[in-house]
Amino acid sequence: MPSIRILGGIHKQRTITIPHCPGLRPTAHRLRQSAFDIFVHRFHTNRIGQDHPWPGLRVLDVCAGLGGYGFEALSRGADHVTFIEQTPALAKQISVVAKSWNVHDRVLVLNRHWPMDVLAEHPLYDVIFLDPPYDQSHSVMSAMISACATWINPEGVLLVESDKMFENISDFTCVFHRAMGKKHLSFWQKSGTYSQREITPDFTDIIKENDTSTDA
Repeated sequence: MPSIRILGGIHKQRTITIPHCPGLRPTAHRLRQSAFDIFVHRFHTNRIGQDHPWPGLRVLDVCAGLGGYGFEALSRGADHVTFIEQTPALAKQISVVAKSWNVHDRVLVLNRHWPMDVLAEHPLYDVIFLDPPYDQSHSVMSAMISACATWINPEGVLLVESDKMFENISDFTCVFHRAMGKKHLSFWQKSGTYSQREITPDFTDIIKENDTSTDA
């Protein structure tokens, strides 16, 4: 059966089976590798920007699907990952994988829709992954991104994977953008609080790096 593969860390090369599920779109390996490379080389929030930034970080994986982003972060040392996935079968699979990999004590799985009501008490997250189904309208995507504002640390990083670039989202500023074919990785931080390693003297808020090759 087809599967996704963990690309780094202590669970490198482990796989997660892709079940038959209408609308499921696992992130391509090359896109996920690019995302984690950017976290190391572009940011210096908390430990992000160091060679091993993940130990000590709390991560939220929204619209988690199979949990590829979250399990990648766990493999690389993240302290804890909360997965939010609205499809019951996929949420259950994430729990099964976490138990079989013996990381269930560092995982919380919520079978919920996003945006979701803010819990009475919830931690703030250092990194949030947001990977909803493609072809979202600007208004829907804006609501999804804005909802992350109450869940993220002031200097945390929000990664959005999408099929188009979204700009002018309230509460957040896009500080880095990479286009890979028709797919986009955009990195957001709370407006007015973001910090980033200066790349050139003329560094601007949005940097676009284009890779026209397609994912396999």
